[in-house]
Amino acid sequence: MMQMHDSPHELRGDFAVEVLEASRRQPVVVDFWAEWCGPCRMLGPVLEKLAAEADGVWKLVKVDTERHPELAVQFGIRSIPAVKLFRDGQVVDEFVGALPEAQIRQWLARHVQAGPSRPAALEQALQLLRMGRVDEARSLLEGAAAGEDADAEVLLTLAKVVLGDDPARAAELAARVPEDHELADEAAGLRHLARLARWAAGEEIAIAGAEQARPEHLALYRRAAEAWRRGELSGALQDWIDLLARNRNLDDDGARRACVALFRLLGEEHPLTREWRPRFANALF
Repeated sequence: MMQMHDSPHELRGDFAVEVLEASRRQPVVVDFWAEWCGPCRMLGPVLEKLAAEADGVWKLVKVDTERHPELAVQFGIRSIPAVKLFRDGQVVDEFVGALPEAQIRQWLARHVQAGPSRPAALEQALQLLRMGRVDEARSLLEGAAAGEDADAEVLLTLAKVVLGDDPARAAELAARVPEDHELADEAAGLRHLARLARWAAGEEIAIAGAEQARPEHLALYRRAAEAWRRGELSGALQDWIDLLARNRNLDDDGARRACVALFRLLGEEHPLTREWRPRFANALF
């Protein structure tokens, strides 16, 4: 039987990043557990099932109290399993023990509103992307994005598909997401990455603070943008994170914004996100 610490939801990086910072974008449910705890082994699969059903509406993070005793102390864990729900960096509700699935659903419903159902074209396109049929997915998304009232998630999904080949088109699509939409931050991040790709390709782009910046700082920012355009993501992240410690003013904190946007584009479970998130957090604080 697979041990619970093999779960893809297990905390692997910095709690402040994976939980506190993430909870400003979506609710985060934290399951404090341990391998020896029988009720934990009952509750864990239920939470993982509900997280899969939620499909990103909320995020599950599992914290092994044997591996992270400092977090158990910090959050006053005296009995496990203990489950806490975070919003905007704060605990807003919690429960202790292996509750029945129906009761957990009711608990979640008090705090988590399911988003509107996805358009059928988007669901089909996402399935095609998972199968590697990118051209078919792009064609389907282009049709769904044609109208003035196109769904924001359709626009952003298409923007991600075309970002590598046509950053100007990606920026145009992301700009159509309303500023008051819940996906506005993600759209802004995609526009920033598209802008840096265009700069790296030789397009004239205004970089705030460039005239006052040290030449080596601007060169480092340019090198990161060029690595990003070539798809050398580790190199881009390395240079952006190095710049964080040297010049946060350049391009209105452009290096930080680029890192955040790339992490969001890759997803929290991507190996590069897991590798570079802790270094990013250390550079910030």
